[in-house]
Amino acid sequence: MELTLLAKCGARVEIKNNGHLHEVISQLSAAGSIGNANNLFSIIKITLENFDVHAMQRLLSIGLRKVFLRSDTGAQRIELSANIQRHLFGAELEGFEMIFTGRRFSFGKSMLPHLFLVDEIFIRNQYDVSEKSVKGKVVIDAGANVGFFSLLCAHLGAKRVYAFEPVAGTFEMLQKNIRENGFEGVIVPVNMALGTQNSSAYIRFVAPGDAGAAIYSDVQRPQKQEVSISSIDIFLEGEQADFIKIDTEGCEEDILLGAKRTIAAHKPVLSFSAYHKPSDKVRLPKTVLGIRSDYQIRLNAFSEEVFYCH
Repeated sequence: MELTLLAKCGARVEIKNNGHLHEVISQLSAAGSIGNANNLFSIIKITLENFDVHAMQRLLSIGLRKVFLRSDTGAQRIELSANIQRHLFGAELEGFEMIFTGRRFSFGKSMLPHLFLVDEIFIRNQYDVSEKSVKGKVVIDAGANVGFFSLLCAHLGAKRVYAFEPVAGTFEMLQKNIRENGFEGVIVPVNMALGTQNSSAYIRFVAPGDAGAAIYSDVQRPQKQEVSISSIDIFLEGEQADFIKIDTEGCEEDILLGAKRTIAAHKPVLSFSAYHKPSDKVRLPKTVLGIRSDYQIRLNAFSEEVFYCH
């Protein structure tokens, strides 16, 4: 894989190896968020090392607005992030591109905080997908977020990928990534959540693009949105699915139960998160085997823990 950061002035920063990629991911995380204590410490360290008075003023302004005025700090955060990027990379970044097994993928500025997903999904292959498992087949991407897994499946030759993403702002990012990478004819974006049946619920998230957006969560997040829910069985209306990936922050069991007919009839490959709830490692394999007893199930840990069922 070739991975390159694109800067405003036309400069290009080549990612040399995995170690360099992880360093850049950490730097971008620090530049993009001050909510984490480690990121805040990194920002203060960078501003002091570079004697950046303006960045320090913006940091103080964000703190004052947040604590005393409880007002939006989005504009100040964007300015601060741009400053930090100039110190780290020599210029403000505009996006990144990668060449993966012969195909070029392009992503804009809003995708920079999601660079870690390139590592998890393309490099480490978190969901254990291959050309053999998806070429010419129908894929369900439950919890598509901004679409990296869907893009990978489309690149590997999937006939169709249904990419489910309920958060409106994140869904727009998903659509843009599909369009800008030329997969409109393969990836079908669906702006809804999945569960056991048709219903609705509130999903909570930090901001559009949040990979941790959740319907079931004890973690408080500042934004919420009411979303429509359907099930895989209802949505497909009997159409065959060959590979179902689920990463939905605790809704995995509901989605499996909502795909009973599809799983029973077609035995698709299942690849789903195994760690969102304390009981997942016990309950989720039992749920699968309760639908079809002939699955072989293994626990992968290429990145985050995932059950792979075939």
